[in-house]
Amino acid sequence: MEQIKPMGEELKNWVTAIETLNEEKSAIGGEISAIYKEAKKKEYNVKAIKEIIKLRQLERMVRAEQMDAVRQYLDIIER
Repeated sequence: MEQIKPMGEELKNWVTAIETLNEEKSAIGGEISAIYKEAKKKEYNVKAIKEIIKLRQLERMVRAEQMDAVRQYLDIIER
């Protein structure tokens, strides 16, 4: 019985921490959406911005390989 109580407290702490992080994630998502709306309002291409963000998350070498492949495929299909 002694072991159940500490495990229960630990589990409760994890659940509480995850709930808090999910709330923060939701709030951050709202902030990100607001930034995209502002960029769109100023006539920036939001799709391009999202693609840049996705590419910047890749490692530099992987990104370069991916960009090279995209260029090659575009060259092939546009001939």
